Amino acid sequence: MRLVLQILVLLLSVLPLLAQLPPNSGGTAKWRTFSSKNEFSIAMPDSAKGFTEENDFSMGRGPGATRITKRVLVSALVSRTALLIEFFEGDVAGARDQLVERLGQAYKVVKTQDFDGTEVRLLERRQEKLYSVQQFVLFKKSLYVIQAHAPDDNDRVLGLFLRSLTLSIDGKILMPNLPPGDDRARAQQPPEIVLTAPATADDEPIKGKPDRDAIILYRPRPRYSPEARMGRAAGTVVLNVVLSATGRVGKIEVESGEMALRNPSIAAVENILFIPAEKDGKPVSVWKKISYSFEIY
Repeated sequence: MRLVLQILVLLLSVLPLLAQLPPNSGGTAKWRTFSSKNEFSIAMPDSAKGFTEENDFSMGRGPGATRITKRVLVSALVSRTALLIEFFEGDVAGARDQLVERLGQAYKVVKTQDFDGTEVRLLERRQEKLYSVQQFVLFKKSLYVIQAHAPDDNDRVLGLFLRSLTLSIDGKILMPNLPPGDDRARAQQPPEIVLTAPATADDEPIKGKPDRDAIILYRPRPRYSPEARMGRAAGTVVLNVVLSATGRVGKIEVESGEMALRNPSIAAVENILFIPAEKDGKPVSVWKKISYSFEIY
């Protein structure tokens, strides 16, 4: 199996299970190109991080389950904008259908394009103070899922990210998100981002409710350890977690769950990707209850 996201080979070997960026401290950030299999490339902030999900697993259950042989995720949190790329190998058409189904009616299909059998589908969701885009690029043997979540649809970081998407199909270079007449070379090498330092780096959770709760964008699946499997440990682990204003997971408290399942749950929750909660237009830290279920088949 060929390695995916080739520029991340070294990164993935030394940064397992990292999806969070350090707090923004102001200044500027550059972009670099992440590419895969000579068919897909996109610009991401140079401090973006990634990890390989556990290989060879099922998405869904029962007859409709799809088998995934490889999954890679790359993510970045830039000020108030979250960017993600997911790569899948295996039953990629089934994976795409399951992911789109999970979005349900919350997302609206904006555009569907077919380039010689490569389908590109763009979906969006508009909420108060949050604009979200998910784009699915389906090749015959690989699926790329692009996500961007920003305060509004005019967000500059979101725009630079989406415009840079480049596909190579049968020797043709296509940029499906680039408006007609825009500079292709400039879109593939976006200008530096001016970073905004967070209003606070305080990890102390606020009292009361935020104006907007933290939004969890991705939760890694817990690794079911051989010891837990041998002991047939099962059930639900409930954690109380601080999702900080800086975009990092803070304090973690175990509320309940079998001892053999607690460490895998903590390791998973430490690496979730989320958009911090907001109060009065500023990011704040909040407590969040998160649970993981383990079953024996």
